[in-house]
Amino acid sequence: MRSLIRVRGLASGKIVGEYEVTDPGEFLMFFLMQQGLPIASSCAGDGVCKKCVVNGDRLSCQIRVGDWLRDFPDQDVEVGYL
Repeated sequence: MRSLIRVRGLASGKIVGEYEVTDPGEFLMFFLMQQGLPIASSCAGDGVCKKCVVNGDRLSCQIRVGDWLRDFPDQDVEVGYL
């Protein structure tokens, strides 16, 4: 399993960065925030506001980094407003 997550901004059409995963149990939203990316959320990761959507329909606060790497091994994390 790879240990990097690549982030693509859909608004810019660019690769924002590649980030090494050190804690596969961490939720994707918090992982992205720790990388300095502005991930929208008004519910602090409770899954209520649905602002932290990545790849069109996935809530980044509800999927762990390790699960993302396992379930979507060849997909970039796509953030609409970056």
